[in-house]
Amino acid sequence: MKHLIFVYGTLKRQGGAWGFYLGSQRFVGEATTVNKFHMLDGGFPVALWTKETAPIRGEVYEVDDEALVRLDGYEGEGHMFKRQHQSIQCDNGEKVTAQMYFGVPEYWSELSQRPTAPLNDHGQFLWER
Repeated sequence: MKHLIFVYGTLKRQGGAWGFYLGSQRFVGEATTVNKFHMLDGGFPVALWTKETAPIRGEVYEVDDEALVRLDGYEGEGHMFKRQHQSIQCDNGEKVTAQMYFGVPEYWSELSQRPTAPLNDHGQFLWER
């Protein structure tokens, strides 16, 4: 089975985790979340659904079941992050529903006092480390 995944941090093409987790998966394109979310800077980005601050800029991939299991392990799905379906606007004009990892607020509560991730010129969270 194939799944669409929206990634916004270390799993993007220039991110350190991209090669192992997504390098063999199909890149769909660059995209932005339709809805606004909050993003913390913990040395890596943590998106939260608890506050509407700005859309998030990222990339969409089509992944197979095996890759999804690996991604869930990397993200600590169910403990550190929770995978949820979201509306995503692709740069090619197509709107898709893709799964996205959100930080579990209770797990990341200590980070809530840290700065938010930076915004780009379009008022979107854009992680480029």
